[in-house]
Amino acid sequence: MNTFGFWLLPPKNIQAEYQEIIDKYSKKLDSPSFEPHITVLDVVTGDKEDIIQKVKAVVSTYKSIHIAFTDISISTTYHHGDISSSEKSKIADEITLNTTNFKADRLCIVNADNLDPKTWLHVSEFELSN
Repeated sequence: MNTFGFWLLPPKNIQAEYQEIIDKYSKKLDSPSFEPHITVLDVVTGDKEDIIQKVKAVVSTYKSIHIAFTDISISTTYHHGDISSSEKSKIADEITLNTTNFKADRLCIVNADNLDPKTWLHVSEFELSN
């Protein structure tokens, strides 16, 4: 048995824009970088092939999902270390997204066996219809 997460992914051009921001602040804050995504489910345990087949059977009925960001916040997960609330707020205010609306057109199953973002590898990716 393995642990998996399900992510919605932005279109590749928007993903590149967001990746630049994530990389900049991960360096500045000495925290790990990670792939831009929206977590749908973060802990699903099971057999990899079984999960892929179940998602494949369901995902064909789903359309891309419109995403609109209204603000930016920084979570309190361990990735962000010991950053004060005021520092998190200051950083969130510094960040400017050029693209705040898009259609998430891909659902990705990610290996989530541990908390290190370097190990969050794509297991399978599915296109959502438009």
